[in-house]
Amino acid sequence: TFGTQPPANANLNNNAFGNSNATTTPTANANPFGNPTGSAGASFQSPQQTAAASKTYTPMDKLTAEELAEFQANQFTLGKIPTKPPPKELCF
Repeated sequence: TFGTQPPANANLNNNAFGNSNATTTPTANANPFGNPTGSAGASFQSPQQTAAASKTYTPMDKLTAEELAEFQANQFTLGKIPTKPPPKELCF
């Protein structure tokens, strides 16, 4: 089929998939997830996001003396790395 000319009476309006050359273009504001876009949707936070934000830091009074010492040190001690997030006061 390559290198051959189509017959003179061939319909040139069809592409290789049998559809006409008429194409549709998606709208610029179309959201692929089906939700409306705009500022109204952006103002919501899911409960998971809110819970995650509150667990970003550990309050100083919730840390043990050992955990606090590890967060205040220049380097963590192998085997004593805290599993809790650091307190906000020690993050810079």
